[in-house]
Amino acid sequence: MGSDGLPDTIYNPEKFKDAQWNILCPHCNEYIGFDGVFHWGWLIDLLPRKMSPMDFDGVIESQLHYLIMETKGLQVEIPKGQLYTLGRLNRAKDFVVMQIWGKNEPEQFTWIKRDGEPSGIYLYDVKAAREFVRKWVEYAEHDIPNEWI
Repeated sequence: MGSDGLPDTIYNPEKFKDAQWNILCPHCNEYIGFDGVFHWGWLIDLLPRKMSPMDFDGVIESQLHYLIMETKGLQVEIPKGQLYTLGRLNRAKDFVVMQIWGKNEPEQFTWIKRDGEPSGIYLYDVKAAREFVRKWVEYAEHDIPNEWI
């Protein structure tokens, strides 16, 4: 964690802090907010190779069509690994969506199953979240069937 309280994974902390997190939506007159920085440190050691988490800067869905947006400053290239991941999304075997409450480390989490339904199971600590990620890595890296998804 940097001295400014932001995770080291934020490459441009000054630009990040200066970003417009409170933009007034012209359609609904509500402020578009930002719910805080998520710290990934609790799971980094579980990931193989030089894999690291990335975020989507924007996602819009309509009729099961998805538009994913990634933003960078002018003349800033998308890192090769991130570009590779974004380019392969349309060939995904599946998606597992992990819903996490807690910004520094998971205090509670659940997941959305393959059929789109919530798992109905809520787990309550970083140890359980780490085990979930470990199982997912095993499943994804080795194509091992898992009933838990």
